[in-house]
Amino acid sequence: MVVKTGFLARASVINALVTMYFNCKNDFDAFRVFEEAGDAVPDPVTYNALIAGLVSMERGYEALMMFKDMQKFSLRPTELTFVSIMSSCSCIRIASQLHAQVERIGLEKYTSIANATITMYASCRDLNAAVLVFERLKEKDNVSWNSMITSYAQNNLGRAAISAYIQMQTEGIEPDEFTTGSIFASSESVLVVEIILGVVLKKALILKTEVSNALLSAFCKHGKMKQAYQVFNDLFPRNMISWNTLISGCHLNGLPMDCLHLFSEIVSEDFKEISAHWLALYESMP
Repeated sequence: MVVKTGFLARASVINALVTMYFNCKNDFDAFRVFEEAGDAVPDPVTYNALIAGLVSMERGYEALMMFKDMQKFSLRPTELTFVSIMSSCSCIRIASQLHAQVERIGLEKYTSIANATITMYASCRDLNAAVLVFERLKEKDNVSWNSMITSYAQNNLGRAAISAYIQMQTEGIEPDEFTTGSIFASSESVLVVEIILGVVLKKALILKTEVSNALLSAFCKHGKMKQAYQVFNDLFPRNMISWNTLISGCHLNGLPMDCLHLFSEIVSEDFKEISAHWLALYESMP
């Protein structure tokens, strides 16, 4: 219909079509629209749609090629361009080049780009660079703190994550489900888990399934299976992550029959997705 009505010559329609096809996981037709657009391209918004679509399909290399291609047409990358391309970068050499380009263009002041840069450096295992970007950022938002706390958690730096969590609240930024999930994941003791749990209950974050799953995982990690079962029994709605976490926890803490019992419950509740912990189940069988 777009072709018949002649609207394919409009950049806004092209961008919408490209986004639509990527949402449908149809990259072939997304590129076909891009190629058939002709004189309506190059357009920075169209390139942003292509880059974001490729990133969403985990095709980081091709997204980087489109990023380079748009600059051949002297198109200046925008805030959205860098946020998308940085989220797919895991190579420190490319990460440094992207960061240098951000500074050269003068976009480092944007909080969204700084947050993406922190996450990018963390993915490249360069925590020092991530911390430096975070400390230079004047206007830190919730995402900034979450990015830094998650980076600490991924590097098993529990104390640093807790310190950032405390400082975050000191500066008047409220933790959310992503904050607490990272803190639970990096907790080094049950005491820390119970302290954070108090805050979670007070702010009603326990109602978030992802928070309950993180709490469940933390109790399993520290061998507190009674508390883990209590969290699991109170959890509604449960998802497959909830079941897998408890099964894995039972296996970790030497409870093979509990693994079998939980698996039978999954089957009885007609879960169509196969548990990711089949191996744990078999290994725990006597």
